[in-house]
Amino acid sequence: MAGVRVTAKMTAAARARESERADRLFDDPWAGSLAGDEGFDFLAREEALPPDRPEASNPVALNDGGGFSRTLPDGVSAGSVIARMLSPGAHFVKAFGTLAAESLATGANRSPERAVLFYATDDDKAASVVERLISAAGFDPVKAGGVDQAIRIEMLGDLHDYGGLKCRMVTVEQARALLARSQR
Repeated sequence: MAGVRVTAKMTAAARARESERADRLFDDPWAGSLAGDEGFDFLAREEALPPDRPEASNPVALNDGGGFSRTLPDGVSAGSVIARMLSPGAHFVKAFGTLAAESLATGANRSPERAVLFYATDDDKAASVVERLISAAGFDPVKAGGVDQAIRIEMLGDLHDYGGLKCRMVTVEQARALLARSQR
């Protein structure tokens, strides 16, 4: 719900700013009150981001060879970029991005062993919620680590369908072996 609050306050700030223009498209006399200082702060932070910033949630682009390349600097994860953009106290988890749509469709409730969906977070409350969501979606949740490990579950990462997993789904036992091997 916190994300909805941020969006609402930031939108109200943008409406208040538009209402102040001489050539305004509309007049919303209550927008500034609704936005408050917080809404104007959110809007200022959003406007301060470079307009040519890479897409934060899925930072990949086609490369000259017809494959995919990351658009963020080496070692920087989309999860860490998004986490820095959040308000203090916001809950954050990077999840549901490790498997392609086809794998999600065919892998749910697989038997005899369910497939894994990895997630990354530093937040125990967010972990509890996402583990329930992942289980309800028909997968076994496995924590890849904190937000600093989110790069591993993002596209081209070693725990991603289009990365080190090479379009194969893994079980909990296999996932734990992959995690243990990387910690050596």
